[in-house]
Amino acid sequence: MRVPTLDEVFEAVGQKLYINVEIKSISPTTDGVEQVVADVIAKFNLQNRVIVSSFNPLTLKRFREILPEVAIGFLYAMDMTVDTQKIMYDLNLPYEAVHPYHSMIDAVYMQSAKSAGYRVNTWTVNDPEQAVKLRDLGVDC
Repeated sequence: MRVPTLDEVFEAVGQKLYINVEIKSISPTTDGVEQVVADVIAKFNLQNRVIVSSFNPLTLKRFREILPEVAIGFLYAMDMTVDTQKIMYDLNLPYEAVHPYHSMIDAVYMQSAKSAGYRVNTWTVNDPEQAVKLRDLGVDC
C-alpha cells in the first residue's frame, strides 16, 4: 500500500469532494512546494474545490501570491509559538478559514471566528461525542 499522489487524489475525487490540501513546511524559505501544489490544483481546475492550509504563515503567503483565487486556512494549536502567531498577524495575510485544534473550540471561539467571516475547520477529532459537540457549535468541517 502507498500514499496516493495529489494528482491521483484529484483525479479520483477532485470533482466530488471539497479537499483540504495541507502543506507541511516549517522552513522560512521555500523548497518550491507551493508552486508544485498550485500547478496541480490549476491542472485539474480545482481552484474552487480546494482549500490550502499550513501551520506556516510564510508558506501560506507564498501560496497566496502564486494562486490567489484559492482559499487558504491557517492551522494552529495551543502549543504554537507566539512568534508564529505574530508572523501571521504581521503579514496581514487575508485567509478564509481558521483550522484550530479541536480542544480550542468553544462557543466564544465560534462566535468570534464566524463574526470575523472565517470558516472553522478542525482536525484530529477521534471521539464521536466530541465530533457531535463541534458540529453543534457550528464547526464547518
